Amino acid sequence: MSAPLPPQLRKMTIGSNILHYYLLAIPAFSIPAPTNRHTRGYSAHLSNRVLNHAISARGGGSDVEGFGGRGKLVQVQLVHRHGDRTPITPLNPEAYWASLLPSDAVLTKIATGTAVVRGTSDGKIHGAAGFGPYGKLTQLGLRQMIELGSSLRAELEETQPDVLRTVDGDVKKNLRVVTTDMARTILSARGFLAGMFPDGTGGEEVEMDARHTSYLIPDPQPRRSEEQAALEAAIVRLWEAEGNGGDLRARVSNALYDHSIVDIATMLAEGISFGVGEDLSDGGGGDDPRPVLQWGQLSEILKCLQVRDRLPPSLAMADADAVKAHTGGRWFRLLRHERLSELAMGPMVRWMVANACAAARVAGGPCLDDGGCGPFETSPAPLQQVSAHDSTLIGLLCAFRLETPSEWPPYASAWRMDLHRRVVRAGDVPCEDYVVRFSLNGKTLRCSIGADGEDVRGREHIPLDDLKDWANSLRKET
Repeated sequence: MSAPLPPQLRKMTIGSNILHYYLLAIPAFSIPAPTNRHTRGYSAHLSNRVLNHAISARGGGSDVEGFGGRGKLVQVQLVHRHGDRTPITPLNPEAYWASLLPSDAVLTKIATGTAVVRGTSDGKIHGAAGFGPYGKLTQLGLRQMIELGSSLRAELEETQPDVLRTVDGDVKKNLRVVTTDMARTILSARGFLAGMFPDGTGGEEVEMDARHTSYLIPDPQPRRSEEQAALEAAIVRLWEAEGNGGDLRARVSNALYDHSIVDIATMLAEGISFGVGEDLSDGGGGDDPRPVLQWGQLSEILKCLQVRDRLPPSLAMADADAVKAHTGGRWFRLLRHERLSELAMGPMVRWMVANACAAARVAGGPCLDDGGCGPFETSPAPLQQVSAHDSTLIGLLCAFRLETPSEWPPYASAWRMDLHRRVVRAGDVPCEDYVVRFSLNGKTLRCSIGADGEDVRGREHIPLDDLKDWANSLRKET
């Protein structure tokens, strides 16, 4: 008899079976061969993430390392970026980008067992939602999300089987799914669920709450308050006055236009505009009617082109790298501003802390007044999935005062807020308390909330009481 597969290899086998069922069994669907190192490396990135999760979560069964006591995972709140997508800005040729999308048959199959819950609509569509084949999850992106869901299941099987059994035992009660109301995040959520539940959800239909898009991103349109809009504008003016960016934005925009990569007429007709502190320029100036593209637009266009070896030959690689570095620095500069962070991410942050308190409260833990969580309903569910965007992850990193990662969160990145229960002793009397650990793609992130003295670098495990008090101190919109 052969030896049982290690959990990581078992995960990959599960993932392959899911992919075959959803994707490869349908002739119209095929995963395109990776074209360069950027796409070739994604599977290795996900495999490494599985190992990182397992290593960081392991500590002798349910032990939590560094707590000075035994701990047990109580709740996972996972916020993931969507998988690989087509550009939001319309690029030529349209037929090429359409060829990267999953077939209708795949979309129908993977939607089985899920239901999107929407509220009343005001008819406004966010400028980053995309249209036609643009801003949509690709075949590669769907595969990334299935792998991500499969990797979480493998981690829980190995390190926290009690949590997995609880979720599997009553999915309707113990799983909560929230998503922005955009096609790529809804499909990403479904892909994750397909990987997380390879055998289905026991006949239970999974509801996907898409009612709160404006609270899940830092750049809703319109902004939720005039204060946020004014503060963004003021910070951007200061940033630009310091000479950041120079003529880089115009130079790269012109290179894209000169090679007829951007469909200018369609872009202007659709009114595409997105990002904190971003607006489409009125034009290039002089006799040039072409608008100077936003930093966020430039970054996303270059990313989509670069991973497919479609960058224009006249565009220097140094300029492409400089755009991405500038865009990242700009976003962190804006969202590290304490008041802007409160305005942009406050409701989501309070909601997540309230969810942790609700889970702890089931066992008599601390309580949080969740009246400031906007439209969100607090839930103690042990597994909570939020399908969102890179801007959401950056917003959470800044709002929770977490250390800055070494790279911009790639497609299918997973940010987590894990709640653990531990037993500590006050003299000879054992008592329980609750701590939170933050991570990004399996790497623990230090948090500076409540840090002082020797903890000035931040702590890896934050008492839930500290987070509760901090969340209650956040100022709300005016």
